[in-house]
Amino acid sequence: MDDDGERRGRPTLHKVYSEGQALLTGDYLLTYAFQILAETSGLSAEKKIQLIKCLSSESGGEGMIGGQAIDLAVEGGKISFPLLQKMYEQKTGALFSTALFFGGALGTACENDLKILTSLGRSLGIAFQINDDLHDAENPTSSDKVKNKPTSITLLGIEKAKEYKEELFIESIKLISALSVEAPLLEAMTVQLC
Repeated sequence: MDDDGERRGRPTLHKVYSEGQALLTGDYLLTYAFQILAETSGLSAEKKIQLIKCLSSESGGEGMIGGQAIDLAVEGGKISFPLLQKMYEQKTGALFSTALFFGGALGTACENDLKILTSLGRSLGIAFQINDDLHDAENPTSSDKVKNKPTSITLLGIEKAKEYKEELFIESIKLISALSVEAPLLEAMTVQLC
């Protein structure tokens, strides 16, 4: 969506193939995820519906697609920090929330733990985006700078962005502590991200 020619040192799909092929690949992967869920053996119909509901809401207009739509709409323009937070929460937070929810649901977590895992994913997603902003701030040729995209750095400055990331880390650790079971891998992941 950002038209970058490279991602993590490798050419992006729309540069290797056509833009149409890249779009169709994304469509295929998203719909294939639903097919896999529907056809997975060993899961009850109720569990499949729970996971499909999560994936559809977190990838749709209130999730990743909605966040990406905000990102495209504000490119080169102005944005409030609350809207930037919402964009980060929907784009990356929804992705993290889905992964954590799926892990909890497949691991038979209780309803309260699923809510905590969803909130944790949102916080970690925002922290991840702020980390990305901080990394890009060191790169004068980053696509965010070239395209004049608003980021946590352009809105808050480096120090305030770091402070906010630290707040998200503390909030995330509190959420992990509120789970009904110990979660050392989640704690380690949180330390790594934040």
